[in-house]
Amino acid sequence: GRIDGLKAGLRMLKAKPLTGVGAGGPNFISYRVARDDGTPSQAHNLAGQLLGSMGIIGGLVFLCQIVITWRMAGKLQKQGCRQDSFLPALGAACRQTLLLMLVSGLFGHNLYRPNWLWIGAWSFLGWRFSQDGLANSSQGRFPQGAESAAS
Repeated sequence: GRIDGLKAGLRMLKAKPLTGVGAGGPNFISYRVARDDGTPSQAHNLAGQLLGSMGIIGGLVFLCQIVITWRMAGKLQKQGCRQDSFLPALGAACRQTLLLMLVSGLFGHNLYRPNWLWIGAWSFLGWRFSQDGLANSSQGRFPQGAESAAS
C-alpha cells in the first residue's frame, strides 16, 4: 500500500541519504526487492518515491522547482493583468495544476510525469511574454512580430 511504500522510501532515504537508490522505477523496485521488504512495487506516493529514489539532493532540487514554478505563476497572474486576460488565467491554471499534481502525488507515483516540467515552462514563458509586452507597451511599441499583424 501507499503507507508501506512511503515507509520503504524513507528506509531507502536512511540507507542512502544524499542520492537515494537511483532515479527510475526499476531502481526503486529492485532495491526494495533485494534489500528492503521484498515487495516488487513502487512507493505509490510522491514523497516516498522522491526521497527513496533521489535522496535529499533530489528532494531539494524538486522542492526548488516547485517553489520557483509557484512564484513564477504568481508573478504571471499579477503582471499579466495589465495586458489581457489570457496571461493571468495561464498563471492561475499553472498554480492550480501544480497544486493538483501535488495532491495527486499523495495517492500515486507521479514523480516522472513530464507535467512538472511543462507547468514550469508555461509559467516562465507566460511571465516572459508579459515582461516583453509591458516593456514594449511602455515605449509605445508593439511586441516583437506584432507590427505585421497590426497593419
